[in-house]
Amino acid sequence: MSTLQEEKCDVLIIGSGVAGMSAAITAASRGLKVIVAEKASYYGGTTARSGGWLWVPNTHLAKAYGHHEPPDQALTYIRDQAGAGFDEARVRAFLANGPKAIEFFTSKTAVQFDMPLTFPDYHAEAPAPCKGAARW
Repeated sequence: MSTLQEEKCDVLIIGSGVAGMSAAITAASRGLKVIVAEKASYYGGTTARSGGWLWVPNTHLAKAYGHHEPPDQALTYIRDQAGAGFDEARVRAFLANGPKAIEFFTSKTAVQFDMPLTFPDYHAEAPAPCKGAARW
């Protein structure tokens, strides 16, 4: 029988997928003590299964590779893909803050992203497909 030991922290993260690890890295970068709890035998959650790919349009990384998207192109794409689940306020928050998050990670932490020159668009038939993908 193992002995339980009390641990103190400022932030307890449950799960080590991209959301959990992003929260943990952000909190730690602000000087908070963070504990990440993961039930699986590996870190990464479903992000690890996907190879770590994420899509955040209009990042500085995409622009450096020549991916310039009109401002409402990503909104149109997400509206089409989300169907009845589309929440414009939430999508606009993602589009406004996603590039800021990528900039934060690359400039203020050790997290870096690969920016492929080409990336398969699984929904290329959708209106205004977006090409700016990154892998972390």
